[in-house]
Amino acid sequence: MPRVCVQLLVSVAALACTRGTPAPRPTSPVAARAFDTPGFRWRVVDLPTHGFRLYIQRGTDADANARPLTDSLLQAQAHALALLEEPVDTAPAELFILGSRADMQRLAGRPLAGFAQEREATAFFVWTSGYRAPLRHELAHLYTFQRWGQPPAGTAATWLVEGIGAWAGGPCLGKSADALAAGLLASGRLPSVGELSARFRQLDEDVAMPSAGSLVGFIYAREGVAGLRARWRSGAGELLPDSGLIVAWQTHLAGVQPETLDIARVMQEGC
Repeated sequence: MPRVCVQLLVSVAALACTRGTPAPRPTSPVAARAFDTPGFRWRVVDLPTHGFRLYIQRGTDADANARPLTDSLLQAQAHALALLEEPVDTAPAELFILGSRADMQRLAGRPLAGFAQEREATAFFVWTSGYRAPLRHELAHLYTFQRWGQPPAGTAATWLVEGIGAWAGGPCLGKSADALAAGLLASGRLPSVGELSARFRQLDEDVAMPSAGSLVGFIYAREGVAGLRARWRSGAGELLPDSGLIVAWQTHLAGVQPETLDIARVMQEGC
């Protein structure tokens, strides 16, 4: 079956569709390779006024539920852009929606729930019944890289990059990043800020992600988006919060009801 393009006009009431035009091939390198991957067929949904072009894997839950999927993406976009204080850009971001982690493995080489591609406006998500896709988290990545550029601090900024994603993503299974970080503090597992900066990818995800998300949220409460953006654009020496802010953050966490995360449930249901 040939790929087809579906033009969607989104309103509160309805989605209007026109079918049968050739599907536009992505121009970004990673997106183009994904589009051309053997064994995948795509429904293409254009949302030009929102700056989205969706490539939805055919024969999946997402394909059968394009309208609620689109609504969820637009809500996640509005949330992420409002937090980051950034406008909608009509230059299209190319979003690929897959039916399972196994399909993500086949397409991207890793069974991720989602990821945003650095240096191009491309993101990938798993969307299936009973699973909460990380839409806000990954769109926050997409827009920070697109609008704020590459962090000059490189891998030392990973805690900030992922912390912004976790902060934008909101609670996981109803538990806030602060509550999860408080649980880590209470159990003696909260990493130091230096460790977050130096070893983020080596830490367990249920340790690294809520710690960074909580710290980013605390910095935001003190410094606003301008503070996050300034740290993003700074070198490694100016990136980390000072000792006073770190102590204030940890003192704040000591007063939060601690929670823990059921990782098996997260893998099954998403956050």
